[in-house]
Amino acid sequence: MAGESYWAHVPDRKDTQVGFSFPLREQIAPEESGQGYALRMSQLNGVPGLKELKKLMGKSSTSLLSESDAQFLSMTFGASVEYLRFALGSAAYGDSPGQHIYAGHQLSKPSFINRTFPRICPVCIQDGGRSKLSWDFAAITACHEHRLVLIDVCKGCGKKISWSRLGGEVCGCSAVLDGPKVQATDVEVEFARWSVLKIQSAHPDISVRSLAIAVLERTDTQGGLMGLIRPLSLNAGLLIVSALGLAAKKFRLNEQDMKATTPLLSKARSALIVADSLVRQLETGDSGLFELSSRNPVVNMIAECMSGWATPADKSLAQSLLVKLGGVYKARQWTSPNPQLSQMLLF
Repeated sequence: MAGESYWAHVPDRKDTQVGFSFPLREQIAPEESGQGYALRMSQLNGVPGLKELKKLMGKSSTSLLSESDAQFLSMTFGASVEYLRFALGSAAYGDSPGQHIYAGHQLSKPSFINRTFPRICPVCIQDGGRSKLSWDFAAITACHEHRLVLIDVCKGCGKKISWSRLGGEVCGCSAVLDGPKVQATDVEVEFARWSVLKIQSAHPDISVRSLAIAVLERTDTQGGLMGLIRPLSLNAGLLIVSALGLAAKKFRLNEQDMKATTPLLSKARSALIVADSLVRQLETGDSGLFELSSRNPVVNMIAECMSGWATPADKSLAQSLLVKLGGVYKARQWTSPNPQLSQMLLF
């Protein structure tokens, strides 16, 4: 695809394995969700939602679209198979065993992906009904472009937003999807921005990938949670946020801080805000708010950052955190003549 326009690749609609294709065909946008693309193209072609599309595919209405459906969607709606596989992923549902790959990243937990009840930015979704791939990540709570908290409930019917809705910007109750314009905190916005760049840095299109990598390299985040996770892989960043959110034993947000958001979204917002506050406390040398024991799930999540497929930065920072916060490892076990995060003064 190098040297070609991103939008140039629309496959020939003739295929012996697909008995039909729709007249309106379009490439999936670089930042677009795979399920969101299928929903948007169904709406454009007069198919009333993903339930009807899944019937055409021979799938149950409750099944999730995955990378195994990329070929069908490509021949039906025109997007690149490679781009669709990237956007659909192979992340399992719930606690199902197996490999979890989403947006080109290997993930430790399927719960990192919100597959059934999507969140949306009430402003972005009105621009052509495109759902962003980053919104599928459970830890992402904000739109970094509009600095708004995402919404996950239809204000028309009061029910959770579903992929079974009629169109990208329309709920199953026929109400236009909109909601309260709640301003996100700085850490929510910056975490969303970092996550989007990490996602795009693994995109199969070289121009998208190169631009994201260049922006990440130029990003200079000072202090707090974002300063800590900036060099990490997306998976390690998600693990660290989850771990630190659990580790703060005294720091909790009041209900006013989480106004106008549902309990699940409030929990995700709280994890980010608490994690950032905890890191800033640790930067001052105060570890009194940190709760850690050998049996605490916090230890396990930080240790997962040292898995076989983790990056050197992931492993170094995880070791540094465990040394700083729990004394689980001794620094002499991983000292090296080469500079690495594990030898740097983090706090």
